[in-house]
Amino acid sequence: MNDSSRPRSRAARGHFRKPLSYRRLALPALIAAIAVTAAACGSSGGSSSGGSSAGGVVKLGFISTMSGPLAEIGNDMLDGAKVAVAQVNAAGGVDGGKKLQLVVKDDQLTPATGAAGARSLLSSGTKLIFGMLDSSICLAVAPVVQSQGGVTIGSTCSSDPLVGPNRAAKDYFSTAISNTASCAAIAKVISTQYPDLTRIDVFGYDYITGHEIATECVSDMKKDGLNLVVHKSYFVPLTSETFTAQISALEHSLSGPKKGRALFLATYGAGTTAFLKQAAPFHLTSQYETVITNGGYVSSGEALNGTAPAVWDAYEYFPTVVSNSKNTTFVNQYEALKPADKFPNDWSYEAYLSALFYAGAINSAKSTDPAAVATALAKVSVDGPLGTVGFNPSTHESTIPTLVFQTVGDPSVPMKLKLTKYDLVSPANTIVSSGP
Repeated sequence: MNDSSRPRSRAARGHFRKPLSYRRLALPALIAAIAVTAAACGSSGGSSSGGSSAGGVVKLGFISTMSGPLAEIGNDMLDGAKVAVAQVNAAGGVDGGKKLQLVVKDDQLTPATGAAGARSLLSSGTKLIFGMLDSSICLAVAPVVQSQGGVTIGSTCSSDPLVGPNRAAKDYFSTAISNTASCAAIAKVISTQYPDLTRIDVFGYDYITGHEIATECVSDMKKDGLNLVVHKSYFVPLTSETFTAQISALEHSLSGPKKGRALFLATYGAGTTAFLKQAAPFHLTSQYETVITNGGYVSSGEALNGTAPAVWDAYEYFPTVVSNSKNTTFVNQYEALKPADKFPNDWSYEAYLSALFYAGAINSAKSTDPAAVATALAKVSVDGPLGTVGFNPSTHESTIPTLVFQTVGDPSVPMKLKLTKYDLVSPANTIVSSGP
């Protein structure tokens, strides 16, 4: 685990304000552009080095979980990447007018399959790779890509060993906030909002990031002054979908007033959705003063169709927390794809930024050569929906600030999920704005 005191540079930030209701705009041209981009996504690579540029096309390798119980997240990521590619191509492309094209590989949520997908991309000449839902897959893919002279951007992987001066692969970059940063941010907010917490129960996935997040976030809350004791702790396999045994055990362990108790969920995606659905008949979440998770909760909250309990999350994006033209365009172009998740979420936002980073680096380097692109990535910045972001040149962490926010189900709003509170926390772990 990296030293939590390592520096992270500040990002320029967008203007955060009260949530808005987005109006759908007429987008025939944008829909057409995205449709062309979607049609260009395939499974074959090119014959050249670097970004596999041939015939006026630069191919980017995209690896994620496209099948199985967490495929919805993989598709969210892919849709975010499609929007970025469409925007770049509509603006003239990269490297003197070449069009970006995605080459998609399904990692099936297993490190070995992810590494095999990377080898397939590399052997076809596609050496600029991004995506990966799970940190264990990033840890498997990054050294393979590095060994073949490629570059990796981990879009959603947050495990600390991936970044920092001693990172697993020299030319690995992360658009995801590291566990160190997100846990420090959520600890700062939770310790302020709930100073009397003394007990915390943990339910999470049994994998590197699940344990890392649970341990680090609880430890940070203690450092911020909470006299916390972990009372119950359950970890389940990533592919698990039935949690009634653990939910029942948690419910039976509770008695008395809820004040001072917190539930921490180190899960994401369909797992979090399933847990909250299965917990509803037990009225489990109402027996805690607060419910906390760390990263990627928005799609789960949406899926509960207006019935979601109040949950705190710490990640990078919520579509209605910011008002500017770039974010409105991103939201509307994403909606034009008619995804299962009607609105963009953290997963889609991170993959969107990843593709924009590659486009910016290729243009800055005036080349698709991986070494030149890696050098440019350490310096390039992207003006995205939430402001200007880049990479710390020493650690290769994103300079994205952490958004710590609470939502609750509301059937009357388009997302079926209403923002109730948020704090924007800088990479230096300072609260810089709050709302609504």
